[in-house]
Amino acid sequence: MKNKRWYIRDAVERFFIAYLCHRDVEETVALVCEDILSIGTGAHEIAHNREEFRTLVLEDIISSPASTEFHFENYTETRLSSTVVTAIFRMIITLPDNAGNKFEIRTRVNTTFRKIDGQWKAVTFHVSTPAEEQEDREYFPLTYANKQVHLAQETQKQLRDLLLTSLPGGIFGFYL
Repeated sequence: MKNKRWYIRDAVERFFIAYLCHRDVEETVALVCEDILSIGTGAHEIAHNREEFRTLVLEDIISSPASTEFHFENYTETRLSSTVVTAIFRMIITLPDNAGNKFEIRTRVNTTFRKIDGQWKAVTFHVSTPAEEQEDREYFPLTYANKQVHLAQETQKQLRDLLLTSLPGGIFGFYL
């Protein structure tokens, strides 16, 4: 948008530079509130406060210390008050693989920052990746879920048939 005033974009960028580029735990954690709430892309990536968030950041950096590149797309902010602003955007992260090639991860971010003592700090982060198994224009991956239920039923039937035909005397160990 032309002439749009961004309240927290610089703070959001500083956060991701500290986290993704510098890979610095303390620099990253200094940019979040004590009561940060965060959900990452992994099932285990949930933090209810700064210390839990610090643990997740540390684990991530230890497991993958390489600096990464990123850029934002479709960045949008909503000012909720003079001290609270929320933003949503797409973030494309460029990572090196083991062979030195680069690949992209496309994420979506929803974050809220609060101004504390003149500095914007993150209050919430929610980072997600689009579900690849979700059909185009489908708002929840119901097609995928239905396929999984059908596959589970098929697998149970195949397992039952395999047991009945493979075990001498059947499951109960006797012959007719």
